[in-house]
Amino acid sequence: LYKRYSGKEALFCAIVSSAADDLKKQIQTQNEKFHRLPDEKKSKAAFDGQTGSFPYIDFVYDHFEEFKILLECPKGTRYENYMNELVDIIVESTMVFMEETNCKAVIHGEKVSPELIHMVTSAYLSGIFEPVFHDMSREEAKIYVDQLQYFFNIGWEKILQPQV
Repeated sequence: LYKRYSGKEALFCAIVSSAADDLKKQIQTQNEKFHRLPDEKKSKAAFDGQTGSFPYIDFVYDHFEEFKILLECPKGTRYENYMNELVDIIVESTMVFMEETNCKAVIHGEKVSPELIHMVTSAYLSGIFEPVFHDMSREEAKIYVDQLQYFFNIGWEKILQPQV
């Protein structure tokens, strides 16, 4: 192995980089596309169970082994903070969405902080990848992810209260 790869980092990247980088790019592209929608259509698109579900589960399962390695063994590689990078993309998009739709974003009368948005988004993404950690079948994962998305959509819509 060390004739082909200089170490764990090089081998790890050779295995996961294509799938990991592609998923990250897909999420960025989808967010850019979402923000090009007219403001009045964003709330419906954001909370619609059909368009709002995690559209990448098939991609993750098409690259299951790569994501299994990426999620379970990234320590010491440039992918060590991969999940946080995905969270940051979604948090930034959420903050823009809040501005675009004049969201109230309150819980018990208190304005929601960016830190809470980060924590909730992190919990969401962690949940999305649980099927990989638990070796669920693709079909089981789709059911689970749809249910998880439904749960988070209800919470986000209640908290954000978009005005458009």
